[in-house]
Amino acid sequence: MSGVNQLRLSQLLTQALRHVPGEFGLVLDAQGWAQLSDVIAAVGRAGLEGVGESTVRDLVAHQSKKRLEISGGRIRAAYGHSFSTVVDHNVISTPPSVLFHATSPQAWQRIREEGLKPMGRQFVHLATSAEQAMIVGLRHADHPVLLRVDTACAAARGVQFMNGSDSVILADAVPTECISAEF
Repeated sequence: MSGVNQLRLSQLLTQALRHVPGEFGLVLDAQGWAQLSDVIAAVGRAGLEGVGESTVRDLVAHQSKKRLEISGGRIRAAYGHSFSTVVDHNVISTPPSVLFHATSPQAWQRIREEGLKPMGRQFVHLATSAEQAMIVGLRHADHPVLLRVDTACAAARGVQFMNGSDSVILADAVPTECISAEF
């Protein structure tokens, strides 16, 4: 499969499993799982024909952000849903001392007043490295603002941190007093 088609497959899987399963004719269970064969058929109906199970398994096995996971004949998004699921995220008792989030200058104005909120997702996504946060931030602004989250400050205010993937930590929200910005 070409690089362009792999990107398109990744985008379709993300849309189908994280955001709009109904638009793909999929029904997910309460934990967000769908039958892999149903998802492959949905991808074909969406215009990416000829995708087989081995292609999807290979893409999931080699993804850098671990957004998707496969168990047996089922597949789901591990995190990042814009609808309610019951994906069991492990709470981290001792997160890294600093986590990162990059955003647009306009969004920073709101975050300064209200803190970080999930904004249409179930959790706030925080990166374990500034570099990873900036990669995401560049999708939203040419010159993103890098935010540093003091996890001790946030934990003292009741914020729980959960594993999203190797490079993403999830939180319900982060209060403004635990956030500093770097321009």
